[in-house]
Amino acid sequence: MKKFLLFISAIFLSVPLYAINLYYMNEDNTVYENTTCTVGDDLILPTPPTKRGYTFAGWRAANIQQIEYLQSTGTQWIDTGVVPNQDTGVKIKAKFNSIYNSDTSLFGSGQSARNRTFEFYLWNGRPSFNYDNYNYEDNIAIKIGDMIIIDWNKNIIDYSINDTSKPTITRPYRDFYTPYTMGLFAVQRPEGVSIGKVSIYLFQIWQDDILVRDFIPVIKDGTPCMFDKVEGKFYYNAGTGDFIAGPVLTE
Repeated sequence: MKKFLLFISAIFLSVPLYAINLYYMNEDNTVYENTTCTVGDDLILPTPPTKRGYTFAGWRAANIQQIEYLQSTGTQWIDTGVVPNQDTGVKIKAKFNSIYNSDTSLFGSGQSARNRTFEFYLWNGRPSFNYDNYNYEDNIAIKIGDMIIIDWNKNIIDYSINDTSKPTITRPYRDFYTPYTMGLFAVQRPEGVSIGKVSIYLFQIWQDDILVRDFIPVIKDGTPCMFDKVEGKFYYNAGTGDFIAGPVLTE
């Protein structure tokens, strides 16, 4: 008789300090159940799952640590599984570790730089926002190590560099969708995936004002990756090599 088990994963996810979110997951990282408990209270496990042809082998704790950021060396990226359109929104906090054009893709996908595109990168060091066939480039260059925060809601974009807010950008609203899923640390286009040398602290995606991805950087069983709080799912490197993990925040 085959056996299977579930992980008990405890991650602090912006909840009060006395609470822990617990995720009961299959070994393939899909969520079986999640709940919240109080530190110091007895942990009440859910009813053991059943699966035809298998015997439940028991529970074990997954080794998960939340980290400050996840860093790509230029070959690691995440496929978010979300196809952007005119009603997509994102929020991201990130730093660029290089300002060469080929090293600066942060997120997005598109048919081209001027067609069916929703993406952000640096061009000649300047922030470049692409929304369908509309492009906007700021004339202020970003330096290596600058912190950028982008709050992009459909055709309206707010962002700041090192806590200094920039003027709101408004692009004409129009219907479109990109031909590829949105990359994180990367931009997907027909010619391939362009990957940036960047560090990402958080990343959120909305579709029609509904939060569909809420990524935080973590280390799971020794592997740096992203955890999506919406799906309760881990997203791993779709490229080569390994992400670099930032400092550990919680275990």
